[in-house]
Amino acid sequence: MISNAERGKAFQIVCRDALLSPRDGCDFELDVPIDIGSGKFHKIDLARRKRDVIAKCKAFSITVSGNNSSAKITTLPEGQ
Repeated sequence: MISNAERGKAFQIVCRDALLSPRDGCDFELDVPIDIGSGKFHKIDLARRKRDVIAKCKAFSITVSGNNSSAKITTLPEGQ
């Protein structure tokens, strides 16, 4: 059985591959610490080397009853 960490890393790679641009050939780095001010850092899932694009990867599951998962969801459009 695959662990949540392994599933998360695999999802990051799928997201990275979806964001790659054949035009500029830029690559994304995984798990990049970004300075958010006052010497504090936040780990971002994906960031371009130039840091002009950063991304957080989130995978949401629908429950058996058809509801959105409530874990760690602060904003998610309903009915999608």
